[in-house]
Amino acid sequence: MTDNKTPSDTSEKQDKTAKQIMSERQAAQDKSAKDPAKPTTSQSPSQSSGKTKPNWSLRALMVLIIFLFGVGADLYFLPKISDRLPIVAQWIGSDHTPDVVHLRQDIQDLKNRLAQQTQALETLKNATAAQNSRLTALEQRPGGEDAAMAYPDILARVENLEKARLLADTPPQNTTEDKAQAARIDMLMGRMSQLESSFIPLSKGLADAQTARLERRELIEANATQNAKLTQLDSRLQHVENYAARDTSGALLAFRIGALRHQISSGQAFADELSDVSNLTEKGSFTFNSGLSDSLGWLSQHQDGIPSAASVTENFDALIPVLIRNADHHADDPWWKRAYHSVTGLIMIRKTTPEGAVSLDQQVSAIQKHLAHGALSEAVTLSRELPQNLQPLLVDWQSQAQTRLQAEQEIARLTRLAASYYLTDTPKDPATETPDVPTGQKLSEETSS
Repeated sequence: MTDNKTPSDTSEKQDKTAKQIMSERQAAQDKSAKDPAKPTTSQSPSQSSGKTKPNWSLRALMVLIIFLFGVGADLYFLPKISDRLPIVAQWIGSDHTPDVVHLRQDIQDLKNRLAQQTQALETLKNATAAQNSRLTALEQRPGGEDAAMAYPDILARVENLEKARLLADTPPQNTTEDKAQAARIDMLMGRMSQLESSFIPLSKGLADAQTARLERRELIEANATQNAKLTQLDSRLQHVENYAARDTSGALLAFRIGALRHQISSGQAFADELSDVSNLTEKGSFTFNSGLSDSLGWLSQHQDGIPSAASVTENFDALIPVLIRNADHHADDPWWKRAYHSVTGLIMIRKTTPEGAVSLDQQVSAIQKHLAHGALSEAVTLSRELPQNLQPLLVDWQSQAQTRLQAEQEIARLTRLAASYYLTDTPKDPATETPDVPTGQKLSEETSS
């Protein structure tokens, strides 16, 4: 017979089996929660039967080995332990403790000292016995010659002492010589006292001599100081005499030279001022000075007036348009070119600050700058560097500038001659020639009366 099971029956059985399994698991969990000491899983018989019994023989062997190791360590460290613990030393019968060692050393020292004292006592006993024997022998021997024979050294010493006492008690035989020596000593003592008494005024004289020597030194020093002051006063007096010996016309001459300089600088006529200077130099000590004569001679030729620095500058400014217009003119140019330049020169435009290469405008500007700063000599030098076709136009202006420079040079020479004679410490001979001031150099010093 075959069981005819439907699918519904099979599913019901599976559901029942699953529910049983779930209920069993839930019951087991509840039981383990209530009794946690008991293991949740049962031990299998194989595990219960796998426990081994303790090996007592191995344990005994380990204990024996440990005991032997401890005994060996104790034997090795026993001396140190006995030194630290006296009771251990008593147990093992050891006498190497520090206290025992010290006691033994003390006992040995006491024994050595006792032996030394015993030996010393024996020596004293022997010496005492010898003395007793000698005393006994002396008591038994009779006196007289026997005693002398017994102690010959003592008897010799006693005889020597008696002879020395007899010699001391005997009066000396050379009393005359001693008296002579005493007289000489007394004479020497008297002379010594005389010398000492004579030293007293001598010491006073030495003190006075020392004081005099100090005073003499002070006088010598004071004399040297006075001589130095006299020398200084002499030099100052000589200096004053030199100034006083100079020509008294120097102050007036300096004043006249200053007036002449003013007239020349302003460009006015200076005939009167030049005449005054000439009169002063003819009467004074400058008569034989050739340099002064030359300067006065040149100034007399231009006494109507010399162009001033301002007029020289104005004349050059007036020449600038002419120089610009004639910069490109040449003597061999054809007529049409000269006519063209004449027409184009009616209007002139010039750069006052030219740039680039050296040009006519730049050279003219440099000359103007030198004139503005008063460097007339440099301006004349630059004017000679302008093109050759412009040099004829500059002849008159250069002549005026040279005249102005020469006038400055001559007036500077006059001022220098007067200053070198009247304003120096050591006066020079006014007739001595002095070098001229270079052309164009300005003399900045002012003469004082």
